[in-house]
Amino acid sequence: MAWDRICRVVVRTPVGPGGGNYTEVDLTALDVDFSITRSRVFNDNEAKLNIYNAAPDFIRRVLQRGSNLLIYAGYKDEGEGLVYQGNIVGVNSIKTGTDVVTSVMAMSLRSLDKPFTSTPVVLNFEPGATAEDVVIEIGTRLGLVPIGANNVKGIEFPQGWAFVGPVGLAIERIGRDIMVHGYGLYIDLAELVVYSTQADSDYTLAYLHYGAGLLSIKDTTDYIAAARGRIEEMGQTKRTTKGKGKNKKVIISTEASKDVYSELEKVFTSLKKTLSAQTLMMPKVRPNSLVQIDTPEHSGLFVVDHMTIQGGNYAGAAFVMDLELLEA
Repeated sequence: MAWDRICRVVVRTPVGPGGGNYTEVDLTALDVDFSITRSRVFNDNEAKLNIYNAAPDFIRRVLQRGSNLLIYAGYKDEGEGLVYQGNIVGVNSIKTGTDVVTSVMAMSLRSLDKPFTSTPVVLNFEPGATAEDVVIEIGTRLGLVPIGANNVKGIEFPQGWAFVGPVGLAIERIGRDIMVHGYGLYIDLAELVVYSTQADSDYTLAYLHYGAGLLSIKDTTDYIAAARGRIEEMGQTKRTTKGKGKNKKVIISTEASKDVYSELEKVFTSLKKTLSAQTLMMPKVRPNSLVQIDTPEHSGLFVVDHMTIQGGNYAGAAFVMDLELLEA
């Protein structure tokens, strides 16, 4: 891999009615690159994967609509992280020069006719299965990225673990099972998150500066829109009534007499800043992550509102993240 990167793509297809049964194909032997879009809005959770020169039989056999697509990225000295999990919705191959490029479109799917937590599931794990197995399987069924599932890989179920019913109740049950071991479980907008109840989470904060992953940063705060909005408010007419009967007077006034400069200063002081930043690939950063910015131009605590991840497993492929940040 270029520059000690890790980039791994896995296609997983459930087999049979029970939980935990699937066929899995690792695409590491093929050249791939990808672009992922994620945000705090669940619908913004899509990926496009390009596979170069895959055999037609492989495409037909492995890249099936509905199969689970998992993309891992990271570095050899730090390990890999799951940066995307979704479902294949489309596959298209075209010839470009000497290459055949197969584009795989994926998105995280939920039930369209009822709340996804009401989706019925049948889960049946053999004795010795772990809580990590259960969390990952539930995440797979819902198209949710399981964050921190490895934290509970040491929690075993000697008698196995089985459940039949709405997946939301399955989540509640496994949540109770891991709570006694000091862990909690909740659904984020696009993730199934396991967190420690006894210590700080590894996934809560990223510290970014030019010596630690940050490549560029720009202030994207819309000061003009904020100023225009306040000036329009100051120019709006207000009707007030004084007195009664014949002495009744209607007074029409505006706030235009106020000091515009001081009013705008109040607006800018209270306005939440937005930044756009590009960083090296950082697998633990995701929508809703807290980011501490420390640069000569900008500093403070921000939340990841939207992100685009680009990566690949061949020399010359991008390995970066573009973040849209909102002041916390």
